[in-house]
Amino acid sequence: MPVDNPPARASWDKTRIVNDLTVRLGLPCQTARAIASMVEERIFNLGLTAVPQSLIRQLVLAETVATLRAEHELQTA
Repeated sequence: MPVDNPPARASWDKTRIVNDLTVRLGLPCQTARAIASMVEERIFNLGLTAVPQSLIRQLVLAETVATLRAEHELQTA
């Protein structure tokens, strides 16, 4: 019976998220830091120090969508 590989894990690194959001997505640094802080808070609330990379990606995606949606709504109001 094959053994499933555990998901890749990464030590928590808020700076990597900020860099990824600013370089890959072109977000302003202030927005990227806010998103990374929200992700950090969610991870800390889970009590995790080593986090599956897939969870980090999903949390970053969710917070990015929520933040950009809120910014858009504020601009069009």
